[in-house]
Amino acid sequence: MTYEPRKYKTKNLFSVPVQEVIKTSCPVNYYPDTRQMELNCTFKGWPRSRVVWYNPHKKQIINGSEGFYISEELVGKDTLSSLLRNLNIQEKDEGDYIFTATNGWSSEISKIIELVYLCKCPKHPPISPPEVSVMAFNNVSLKCLVEIDPDSDCEISEFQWFFNNSSAPLTSGEKYDIQSRTTNTRCKKDFILTITNVTDDDEGKYKMSVDL
Repeated sequence: MTYEPRKYKTKNLFSVPVQEVIKTSCPVNYYPDTRQMELNCTFKGWPRSRVVWYNPHKKQIINGSEGFYISEELVGKDTLSSLLRNLNIQEKDEGDYIFTATNGWSSEISKIIELVYLCKCPKHPPISPPEVSVMAFNNVSLKCLVEIDPDSDCEISEFQWFFNNSSAPLTSGEKYDIQSRTTNTRCKKDFILTITNVTDDDEGKYKMSVDL
């Protein structure tokens, strides 16, 4: 008696390599007001593929670590959707994210998605400190830390300081020194007013305005 192994058709086994990435979210779904970010990749392949995400530092992202969460959904028999989310994205998270997928029937495929961190548009900035005491004939500095967006139309084109109800802006000179300084983030800038040789005439309210 001759034994013949049972034959199966490939389409019945439904074993195919990871063929292609059929959809990626690019640009990234990113919501500056809430600081939420979503990267979504969808691709074909069976058996179910193993997906690995890497951050811009080429380090594997572990689900639940550093605010990142990974979820997967099987859509039909051969299509898998992988979602990477972060509910509080920060400037340091900007860069190229890589996901790889393989199911043992093909070589590994990968895709790069760039995350561009968006700065918030400037809002009415508070003056820091809100109230200050200074000895007569000393110098004092008032500072506004303003959120800026150097990559959009929200960039500050002009800033001015005002004293009390005067409509005339203060200008740099012997009495005032007005400067803007960069900070350790490109999304914020310091605007500083230094008043020299303070006297009774300098007592009052100071206001800073920005023009976009």
